[in-house]
Amino acid sequence: MIQCVVFGATGYAGSELLVRLQKHSQFQVVVGFASPTHVSSTIQERVQHIHFPENTRVEPALDTTVAAYEFDVAFLALSHEHSAYWAPKLTEQGKVVFDLSGAFRFANQVPYTYMADLHEPLSGNLFANPGCYPTAALIALKPLIKNGLVQKQTPIFITGMSGVSGAGRGANAKTSFCEVSIQPYGVLEHRHQPEISRHLEHEVIFTPVLIAVPRGLVVVCQVQLANPMSQAQIATLYQDSYKSADLVRVVYEPPAAHHAANIPMGLVCAQVKDNIAIVTCAIDNLLMGAATQALQAANHRFGFPSLEGIK
Repeated sequence: MIQCVVFGATGYAGSELLVRLQKHSQFQVVVGFASPTHVSSTIQERVQHIHFPENTRVEPALDTTVAAYEFDVAFLALSHEHSAYWAPKLTEQGKVVFDLSGAFRFANQVPYTYMADLHEPLSGNLFANPGCYPTAALIALKPLIKNGLVQKQTPIFITGMSGVSGAGRGANAKTSFCEVSIQPYGVLEHRHQPEISRHLEHEVIFTPVLIAVPRGLVVVCQVQLANPMSQAQIATLYQDSYKSADLVRVVYEPPAAHHAANIPMGLVCAQVKDNIAIVTCAIDNLLMGAATQALQAANHRFGFPSLEGIK
């Protein structure tokens, strides 16, 4: 058994990851780490929507506490700043680290673990999990990009809509119940715009929108094609592209956020009229957009079955 720990264990993504690792046949959870302010109560009191085994331990994420435990693998479900602190310390000690934050997504030497299109083996000891919006956008757009079907001189316009859990559990007036309705944010400057452009190798204009749902995410992508396509052609393209993808399902109506909530799959629908394609993808921002994609990357890194602990 490979000994592992989860940093950010009481957060939304961290708790989803922790409970799946506890059911994994090849990973053994040693302990979860959390902010010292979040360990005064048990994790079951803190995260009531998930049932944890009674022996689940959560300790404060302090240097002295972490040093007291022996483990091989660390999952970092932390802010970018905290991941940037912990990842180098852990990798220097020989730990294998899967980072769910954006701290290392632009580091050329760090593998970017977009799992729907990763076929080669993973090696190394630090891995950058894609962001939630980029994961959905790449699922939506990779088939068109890889086949050279997009007009090169025209940007792709992406509108992304997600619920408040994507902002984490920290108190914030902008994500409080009374404030949230439908609101664009980070217009023309959201950190996921360059991440999407980098991995598509195509200019995108990305507008995220906060919506009043607890979890789930939808991207709607408007694409100008190099040449007209029929609906039958684009449907065949997506079916062929994802026929061997265990966690991507091609659907024939645009999916809603709740269709993907609480499942580790991406749902994608491609529609076309002449040379304009509209591609919609829905994922659970906490699962495929975070926890289960990181677990799938860990399975891939260690040669375990791809879906072990996920489905």
